[in-house]
Amino acid sequence: MADFQQGEYKEAVEFFKQKINLPTATYKDLAGAMHSRAFAVAGAMRDDILSDFRGAIEKAIASGSTLQEFRKTYNGIADKWAADDPGFREKRTGKSYDAWRSKVIYSTNMATAYAAGRESQMRDPVMKDIWQHARYRSMMDGRERPEHALWNNVVLPINDPWWSTHTPPNGWNCRCWVEPVSATELEILREEGVRLKEGLRLNPSNTKGIDEGWDHNVGESNFGILRREGRQWATEEQQGLWSGTPEPLNLQAIDEKRLYSLQKPTSAAEFKDTLDKALATKDGVATFSKNLVGNTYSYFVDTKYFVGHLEESRSRFAGMIAETIKNPQEIRAEFMKSNTGKVAIRHLFYSKFNDDGTGRYIKVVFDANEAKFVSYTTVPSRDEFKAEGTVIYRKR
Repeated sequence: MADFQQGEYKEAVEFFKQKINLPTATYKDLAGAMHSRAFAVAGAMRDDILSDFRGAIEKAIASGSTLQEFRKTYNGIADKWAADDPGFREKRTGKSYDAWRSKVIYSTNMATAYAAGRESQMRDPVMKDIWQHARYRSMMDGRERPEHALWNNVVLPINDPWWSTHTPPNGWNCRCWVEPVSATELEILREEGVRLKEGLRLNPSNTKGIDEGWDHNVGESNFGILRREGRQWATEEQQGLWSGTPEPLNLQAIDEKRLYSLQKPTSAAEFKDTLDKALATKDGVATFSKNLVGNTYSYFVDTKYFVGHLEESRSRFAGMIAETIKNPQEIRAEFMKSNTGKVAIRHLFYSKFNDDGTGRYIKVVFDANEAKFVSYTTVPSRDEFKAEGTVIYRKR
């Protein structure tokens, strides 16, 4: 992997900043593409530990800190982690474990941020007529994987589907990278005999040499890049990564008539004002939190942004919407992947109300936005929702 220089890759910093902290028990808790939206350190279940690691990595990306510099910060965070987690404490039997773990955390996050930043640069509309090819590069110092060495100097069109599965990093501690190639550079490479697509038998689905969970393009997952050349898209709809089988909600109806005005406000401004009062917002923004498995989970409501995404007819459910935001009966987490490859993470809040004796369901959708969950839209329904995703909170 090419080294970072201070201030060189603002796109890499932007990519990292939009991630959401997500506690995970093992690295297998998240599929590969999910990591483009979630910041996770396997086994770190406390949000404060994740936040400490996140700050250290963000500093390393922004300033070009070395692994040795990161390790100084890592040791302090690991001491804090071990004091609270016997399982992690038992693993720290010597300096070799800390050296290995710090390298994995550092190299994984630096490499993926670099890859996302480079993809963004290569896809800059200003450069689309200049950079039409990309070149696979491996360190070639005798420590690379055999397959990665074979791919070294392969040059393909930027839109070739092979890049969707083979853009580095292609595994733990993979040090490969991709370079954009201009038309002039392409002619020079042809003269030098660099291998182009002609004569090569490269299959996007043949992922031998790629570690489990790494067969995706982190830039594609982050920005959404449609590669139509050589690939048929089955659907334009978003597909769930964490969805599982849709299941009926098992919610007890809330019977509080104060929430059931159902009188439609006369304007969007009145709808916003109603929500501001019900949510006790400050300057139009309210912050709430729930305790999830010992961690504090925070989410935000910007009423101007929220109301701006709603049909005016939904304003008559303002009381139920506000109650669902403040005191949801159930919260589910869901990753979504569009047909372009872009991944989004959402949290779905559910409640059920006995507004006229038959039951009214409310779903409020929160999208990850600038490293926090912000309310995006709401769906009222007389019919029971078929809920998807992983349950992360259930009111007792």
